Amino acid sequence: VWLRAVGSEMTEADWFDEQRRAIGMWIDGSDVRLPDGTTLSSTESWLLVLHAGHSDVVFTLPDASYGQHYHLVLDTCAPDTPQSHPTPVPAGTPITLPTRSLRLYRTTQ
Repeated sequence: VWLRAVGSEMTEADWFDEQRRAIGMWIDGSDVRLPDGTTLSSTESWLLVLHAGHSDVVFTLPDASYGQHYHLVLDTCAPDTPQSHPTPVPAGTPITLPTRSLRLYRTTQ
């Protein structure tokens, strides 16, 4: 699922918004398959958030239907991730993404 900065699923019109600089990609762990057809994980899912803009932007994490809490795994602006962010972030929380950054979150369902 592709997500807008407000945390909801993108529409077809969103893909043609030339001002859009932040996007999220939800990867449902129960539907990720290895080349041999086995499922990678049935309980863990991932949220990849990308921001290509020239200024910080607020991105709202998806609601609880995607996951209750998000654990930061990778932050291109924090070299010691996840030690710098040990506390999980609740669903629906607005986060500030620095300019030209990427964050990867893990959640369980």
